Amino acid sequence: MTVNGAPTARLSVTQRPSPPLTMNADASASTDPDPMPIASYRFDFGDGSPPVTTTAPTATTQHAYAAPGTYSVRVTATDSGNLTSPPATAVITVDAPPVARLTAVQAASPALTVIADASASADTDATPIASYRFDFGDGTPAVTSTAPTATMQHAYAAAGVYTVTLTATDGAEYVSALASASVTIDGAPTARLSVTAAGAPLTVAADGSASTDPDPMPIASYRFDFGDGSAPVTTTAPTAAVQHAYAAAGTYTVTLVATDSGGLSSTPATATATVATAGVDRRVAAGSDDAEEATAVKPVTSSPDLELVYDGSIQTVGMRWTSFAVPQRATITKAYIQFAAKESQSEATSLTIRGQAADNALTFTTALGNVSTRPRTTAAASWAPVPWNAGEVGANQRTPDLKAVFQEIVNRSGWASGNALAIIVTGTGHRTAWSYDGNASLAPLLHVEFTPPDAPPIARLTATQAQSPPLTVTADGSASTDADATPIATYRFTFGDGSPAVTTVAPTSTTQHTYAAPGTYTVTLIATDSGGLGSAQATASVTVSAPDSPPTARLAVTQAASPPLTVTADGSASTDADATPIATYRFTFGDGSPAVTTTAPTATAQHAYAAAGTYTVTLIATDTGGLASAPASASITVSPPDSPPTAALSLAQAASPPLTVIADGSTSTDTDATPIASYRFDFGDGSPAVTTTAPTATAQHTYVAAGTYTVTLIATDSGGLASAPASASTTLLGPIALEQRIAAWIDDVEEAASGTIYVNSSDLEMTADGSVIQTVGMRWSGLAIPKGATITAAWVQFAAKESQSVTTNLTFQAEASDNAPSFGSSAFNVTTRPRTTAATPWSPVPWVAGEAAGNQRTPDLIAVIQEIVSRPGWASGNAVAIIVSGSGHRTAWAYDGNAPAAPLLHIEYTTGASASAARAGRARSPDAREAAGAPAAPVTPPARLTLSAARPNPAPGPVSFRLGLPERALVRWEIYDLQGRALWSEERMFEAGEADLSWNGRTKDGSRTGPGLYFARVHADNGVLMRRFVRL
Repeated sequence: MTVNGAPTARLSVTQRPSPPLTMNADASASTDPDPMPIASYRFDFGDGSPPVTTTAPTATTQHAYAAPGTYSVRVTATDSGNLTSPPATAVITVDAPPVARLTAVQAASPALTVIADASASADTDATPIASYRFDFGDGTPAVTSTAPTATMQHAYAAAGVYTVTLTATDGAEYVSALASASVTIDGAPTARLSVTAAGAPLTVAADGSASTDPDPMPIASYRFDFGDGSAPVTTTAPTAAVQHAYAAAGTYTVTLVATDSGGLSSTPATATATVATAGVDRRVAAGSDDAEEATAVKPVTSSPDLELVYDGSIQTVGMRWTSFAVPQRATITKAYIQFAAKESQSEATSLTIRGQAADNALTFTTALGNVSTRPRTTAAASWAPVPWNAGEVGANQRTPDLKAVFQEIVNRSGWASGNALAIIVTGTGHRTAWSYDGNASLAPLLHVEFTPPDAPPIARLTATQAQSPPLTVTADGSASTDADATPIATYRFTFGDGSPAVTTVAPTSTTQHTYAAPGTYTVTLIATDSGGLGSAQATASVTVSAPDSPPTARLAVTQAASPPLTVTADGSASTDADATPIATYRFTFGDGSPAVTTTAPTATAQHAYAAAGTYTVTLIATDTGGLASAPASASITVSPPDSPPTAALSLAQAASPPLTVIADGSTSTDTDATPIASYRFDFGDGSPAVTTTAPTATAQHTYVAAGTYTVTLIATDSGGLASAPASASTTLLGPIALEQRIAAWIDDVEEAASGTIYVNSSDLEMTADGSVIQTVGMRWSGLAIPKGATITAAWVQFAAKESQSVTTNLTFQAEASDNAPSFGSSAFNVTTRPRTTAATPWSPVPWVAGEAAGNQRTPDLIAVIQEIVSRPGWASGNAVAIIVSGSGHRTAWAYDGNAPAAPLLHIEYTTGASASAARAGRARSPDAREAAGAPAAPVTPPARLTLSAARPNPAPGPVSFRLGLPERALVRWEIYDLQGRALWSEERMFEAGEADLSWNGRTKDGSRTGPGLYFARVHADNGVLMRRFVRL
């Protein structure tokens, strides 16, 4: 004989660190110690996904959930004999990993430093972000910060482009996907400066073109400070050089700062500039450019010397210098003529020196009066030279300062740099100097020092339309220059629309102007320096367009038929009717994924979500002018792909009527957008299937006969998809019958109207004993009826002691107590007992002495007995007392008169337990939870039941059970066949300890049973145990 018990399932669940939302279910602690071990494990993950079945020895599996949340996971273990354990359940809260989001920007300082910011990372579940791990992409060790610190600085060794990565880890140690951000680390430029003298006086050229910036952000501007208090000059790359004119000679420090396109500035570079006053040294360069003219005598232009001024007679001397490179209106700071003495002379000499009052003096000729008649300057210089020694060329031969004379000439309106000028000498006395024709190298030398004149600014103008306000232009004169000592003081703008000119004071070199209407306009600029000189007019044409309005974004979002969880976002209804049409569409999908930007005319984008749910999609449209629309949003509920339902079926035997099963499909699931619409139950007995419409998920069915049946459920969703069939087997047993006679003299008594109790009567007079009307009490103890059992039949069987036909009307009630005590001899011990509300009347037909059949059997006492076993304090093994009152006369045997014919109490009941529950080794009591449709709590048996064979299989023989009892108990056990038919039963009282139960394989009528599958059901106290066994 092989005896099989159901396995015991045990389950543990843990979440895996990765992949996200994945858990491990482990049933390896499940047990089945009998010869039929666990063969398979069936896991249900509580999210509507199909169950997973593994084959032993594999007792673990993984499952990935679609979304975070709390789920109830169940496992059942099935052994090789096809017995299935009760479900073991474990609850798991699936934690979603964080979503890492990262930005990386260069810090203003220190140099080469990045700020990595993860503060936009999110984790909305119960385990928030605990730490952030930053890798800066330069080979240095990663850096981890502890929340709430979500930012980190890092200094790179060199400029360049780096990729920073971030992972966020939550309190449950689940790690986000990697987030990355590219950052261009900008190194400051290196400024290098050279300063050289320019061609113009007091002018230098500053050159920063050797400055370098090798990183991706090149030099954008150069700022020169010339160290003389003038405003710094900034040039825009590639212009790296500038000139500057100093107001005075001296030594100056020039400074250069180079700034790159990232805004980083170099360390200043400096250079020294030494400038001297501008000067001209020119000798008479032609014979005709020095001449002597005596009175009334033609000039001599080829004399070997110049007689100042006496040569036999008083004469006028003229000298001319060509290509005199002094700008008009330059300030003459020093001027003299250096002669070379040809002869030694010491007589008193008094000379007057004037210039020719001409813009560009002509060379001298021999025409009469060509020297003396030339117009002369108002300015003059007097010179009384000291004695000369022949050959001297020094201070004694140098004239006094002639700057006034030369200032008058260069200030002339017709003077231009490079013109020629002449000096005319008159007076008395005698000094002889070398002439050009006598010694060209010692010809008179003119030395002039000067400061360049103030030059007007050079105006430069740009005019561009501003983005806002509408019809507004920005006029920019910042490129205008004035390199001399009188910098630009004001900028005067006119806008070509008749509006008043606008003048700004330096350093403000820009202004805005709003036109009344679109159109093409000419803007002009005149820059004026601090010396009052105005520039030439600069102009710029600008076309002013009507104001650019931002686009209007419109968005529609629909779920695509495929791939799963995919939406199509459509911005094609967005509009922008002005001159700057929509250029791009930027979609964000509300799940933390990167935004998607499409370039017009593409106005749609698809996106696949990781999980079903409701999301907000947002669109921003941007036009070619850079104006962005207000965000347009649309909400969409993304449904998972339609999959068939998962049918789940449980069976419970109803308390009543007998042989009735309740099939429950309420744990069936379908989590997508097409929920379960109907449940179809097939009860396996050939009767028509029963279909219920959701939400009704249960059906009740009463079988014609006891037996084992397989019930099948198919759930169909609203999309027409049907589940795989779910099946459950149930064995329905007939009602349990219990019969017990009164077993003690104290348990059947008569009470007279006077209250006297008769405890040893040989019969029970119901209810007249002579002229005395009495009340009869009967008690049965040790009734093995579980609390809450459903009474399906109950009666008392009497045996007639006498023949009687008098009209009799009796009423049967039970004592309204949990455990009726034995009757005592005290007065009124019967009638003072509380009685049940339920009562059964009986008017028996005439009795014949010796009969114990239907005429002596009470009507059905179901309601009376039911009221007792339904009491809160009732327990299996308690006692029931029946109290009989009424009128008339029927006499039955009492225990003391004939114990084998003492009143017999017959009760039939059901407990609602089915073979499917029995297979799991548990009974289900029809308590309030089961009545409400919830699974009934298992009844814990009072002792451990072991099953063994009297001799080894396959030899036939008796079946022996050994029952361990912790205390004295009334035990009833029955044997059933596979069809649920009761074959044999026994009821006995056992003391605490081990009780041996044996069955010899015969039915209650003595027939021998054959080999096959049988059930043993044992009732002990309020517990019910069931075992299945094979008899060979």
